[in-house]
Amino acid sequence: MGRRDIPVFRGASDSLVKTSLRAENIHGSDGFGNAKFLDSPVVDDTTLQKEHAVNFLTRIASENPGAVTLLCLGPLTNIALAIRMDPSFCGNIKEVFIMGGNTEGVGNTTAAAEFNFFCDPEAAYVVLHNMKCPISIFPWEAAYKNGRIPCEWRRNVLGAIQSPQARLMNAVERDSLERKGKDGVWIQCDPLAAAILFLPKDAVQIKQVYASVELHGLNTRGAMVVDHLNTSGLEPNVSVVEKVDLEAYKGLLLEAFAPEMAKF
Repeated sequence: MGRRDIPVFRGASDSLVKTSLRAENIHGSDGFGNAKFLDSPVVDDTTLQKEHAVNFLTRIASENPGAVTLLCLGPLTNIALAIRMDPSFCGNIKEVFIMGGNTEGVGNTTAAAEFNFFCDPEAAYVVLHNMKCPISIFPWEAAYKNGRIPCEWRRNVLGAIQSPQARLMNAVERDSLERKGKDGVWIQCDPLAAAILFLPKDAVQIKQVYASVELHGLNTRGAMVVDHLNTSGLEPNVSVVEKVDLEAYKGLLLEAFAPEMAKF
């Protein structure tokens, strides 16, 4: 899309304790749906930085205390490592927004755990229990219940736009959309979490709760445990997004794919 100005920092190659899963069946072996791009630029040092992602995180936070917001769309390994490397990191960050975890015991990787938290439960635990800034979470149940867009709209409205953004995403999601079939739904997780961060009014229902992460359960490892009834007596440590304005989000998608089609 012509954006060679965005630096990329290589982070941890695996989770803290156990080898993490890969989502090749969802995102392809390369994270781009195994799509072939004739005009793919060669990655060089102007894009892929030599500095490790964890070093960058601690450095940018210390240089800009109280000004950095973290949008976390995968396992939290790098954030946990930053916390352990630099004790001041927890107090330097302005806000953490996480797509991950679950609030009702409904998993998408195991019966009880969501993918991002299950891939590195220890990292998720470290982040939830150490960060000193506000933590917002867009959990799997909210995405599954409220982030459901008909594949027909994705193909025939969003997919019909002629722009570099649309061509990229159509290629990346082609196989996934074909698997869902004509009447399937396009469930939004990471993009919807990003949209809520940039346009908070998209989150129409938010609940403040105390939450932790199960590390040892035989059947529940990686599950986020929410104290809905406040039985622990502990103060809330996270804000959980429960409902979203899906029509407003669809407007943001149109704006991202083609500004002239935006309604919001």
